[in-house]
Amino acid sequence: MAPVEEQLIDELKQAYQAHADETPWKEWGQWRWLWVVTSATVCVYLVGSRGRELIEQVLGEVFPGWLMTDGYQVYRTYQHRLRCWAHLLRKAQGLADSANLTDAQPFGCQVLALLHELMHAVYQAREGPGADLASTYAARLAEFKTLCEQYRDSPHEKTRALAREFLNDWEAMWVVLKYPWLPLTNNEAERA
Repeated sequence: MAPVEEQLIDELKQAYQAHADETPWKEWGQWRWLWVVTSATVCVYLVGSRGRELIEQVLGEVFPGWLMTDGYQVYRTYQHRLRCWAHLLRKAQGLADSANLTDAQPFGCQVLALLHELMHAVYQAREGPGADLASTYAARLAEFKTLCEQYRDSPHEKTRALAREFLNDWEAMWVVLKYPWLPLTNNEAERA
């Protein structure tokens, strides 16, 4: 199988866009990680550790295409990375539904409002003539970044974690505003 595997990995490395994900996987009574990297034509699975080595085994240290991922930090080394908004929406909804009225609920509601507003704008941009959403929403994002900085040291753990997640992946979060045809979610890898 090695020649076929090498051929699939070579094809994946040349893809315009790929989706990656990892999930716990029990093998021989021990917990490992099942990784998936998928493109329009190829889907590769690997089982092993959760370290950077496995993803680099498939994509190399530099992947020239767009890579859609969740917030796991090993993906941050890839320059053309996109962040899954479904993950962010789920976390924001959890905060919005929280009983913590000082930090969690207000921050969660503001994140949800912004993401829904931007999703609507992206979907509209996909249907019409090219819109410069990055410029249109620059002031709104600057305000939101200030809000994230305000909550980055929140005493509420999940509020603090989401604020830091936005700040750590800032560019990857909003690249879709510049290129609205790119995906908003990592559903391709999640389903695989």
